Amino acid sequence: MNDDKVFEENIHKISGKRIAKKIRKLVLGLHNFMDRLSVVKFILLATLLNIGIIIIISPLHIIYPIVDDYVQPTIFGGNIFGVVVVAPIWETFAFQTIPLFILGGIRSDEERIRFSSIIVSAFLFGGIHYLDYYYSFIKFISTFLMGVVLAYAYELYYYKGRKPYLITALIHSLTNLVFLLPTLLM
Repeated sequence: MNDDKVFEENIHKISGKRIAKKIRKLVLGLHNFMDRLSVVKFILLATLLNIGIIIIISPLHIIYPIVDDYVQPTIFGGNIFGVVVVAPIWETFAFQTIPLFILGGIRSDEERIRFSSIIVSAFLFGGIHYLDYYYSFIKFISTFLMGVVLAYAYELYYYKGRKPYLITALIHSLTNLVFLLPTLLM
């Protein structure tokens, strides 16, 4: 009888509401931390987050490989400018500015940074990269998570009134540059 009571208490401790509450507290704490950073520190930290996402997820490419022949010609075909400058400018416009502008029009005044808007933007960002990389599910996951970082950056700096487009494109550009460097040095 005593074991049943302990079991019920433990189940209650890990209930969905408690987990959701802890996740919400963690996300708000992270938001408060990021919100207080200077622009330069924010850009560097967001870039590091994107790099960390890719590093953590990259080993999964062993299970679900990407066809390297698709990626390499872009880099060695003289399109470094496109990857580091043009793509971040275009993708920031297409996958952060437009979706967040449209979704921003349907939120109430008291809602500032809306999680659902960030998720939609990230899903679009991940989706286009999923198609770009021969339907790689792992690439979708990594670019979806990077899209969350980029959409969050856009939303945060939009509400701060501090050049969200430029900051988001710069984070994207730096992330792309960091991952091109090893290829360029080979």
